[in-house]
Amino acid sequence: MRVITITCCLLILAAGALAGAEPAPSADLATRVDELERQVAALLTAQAELKQQVADLVAAKPVATPVAAGLDFFEGKEADPAALAAIPFPSDLSDKAAVREYLHALAAASEDQNSFSSQDPQVKLLRRLGVDNLDVLLAYWSTKRHGGLSFHIGYMIDEMPIGEEQKDLVLQYLPQVPNLAGVVYRNNWHREPAVVAVLKGLLMQGGRHNYVPSEVVEALSSMRDPTLYPALRQHLVSGNNRSQTYDLLELDPDFPLEEATKEAWLIARNGHEWERDRFAVQAAGQGILEALRVVVVAAQTSDNQWQRREYQTALIRLLPKPMTPEEATKWLDAGGDKLVFDAATGRFQLGIPQGDPESLF
Repeated sequence: MRVITITCCLLILAAGALAGAEPAPSADLATRVDELERQVAALLTAQAELKQQVADLVAAKPVATPVAAGLDFFEGKEADPAALAAIPFPSDLSDKAAVREYLHALAAASEDQNSFSSQDPQVKLLRRLGVDNLDVLLAYWSTKRHGGLSFHIGYMIDEMPIGEEQKDLVLQYLPQVPNLAGVVYRNNWHREPAVVAVLKGLLMQGGRHNYVPSEVVEALSSMRDPTLYPALRQHLVSGNNRSQTYDLLELDPDFPLEEATKEAWLIARNGHEWERDRFAVQAAGQGILEALRVVVVAAQTSDNQWQRREYQTALIRLLPKPMTPEEATKWLDAGGDKLVFDAATGRFQLGIPQGDPESLF
């Protein structure tokens, strides 16, 4: 879980701050110790908040709704369990026509649903159809990719024991159902030249209005193949899920991430504020000052409390010392064009030569 990862990173940062501090003259020692203790205290406070977020998220039912995008006014609507239970389950699972009819009945009963979860009853009902009906499920999914029941089919297939016996079927539908890239990746089929060609084709067809699942990016980026870098870079610049794409590309130390991020920011900064603000954290981590300013504003104004705390946590990593968003605004305004990014520390600071320990304070 990403929240847990952030928590671990905070502890590492705290330890690093203490371990990496250079010896200072005795006159400055007390001041520097106080400053380091303040940083550690801020990090521990953020850690405690993130732990509470984890507890809250575990207790909550995971849903795929616009609430995740900060639309707190959104009212989720689930399917009627009684209506779903009233649909006759096929008495003969080898009767493909009966299975298809059952899928259409489930879809009709789910038509008004706008909040989806892997715990929804449809997932359990679909699971009963078994892997022998994967052909019917994929045929339906390929024509109803964006319908309500498609979410439930996706959840169910993610946990279905799909292997070599189903390989040809999965690869047959991969061009029409890009979400199957996750199945392809788990089975290590993504390295086959013919499959690479399909995945690359899906990536190149992506864009602002043509959704490409992050599983496609994961499968291609995991190969760390420089011949795929141009397509992956273009997707970071112009595709969807920019933040998820960045996270995957960051795992490859040879990918030209800094240059690609700067190019992507030129487009992201003019996009929807939710997507812009999320990517701004990563762009600021590559030294883009404009993106840092966006993060500072988002840390104060985001409508979603979880995202607002995420932006506030990011500022701990990006600024020379712990600051509230309001303090960060004043610091940015005072620094003006004298602010520089220290790639060694991953922090912005006033324009003091890199390596000078006083540049941190």
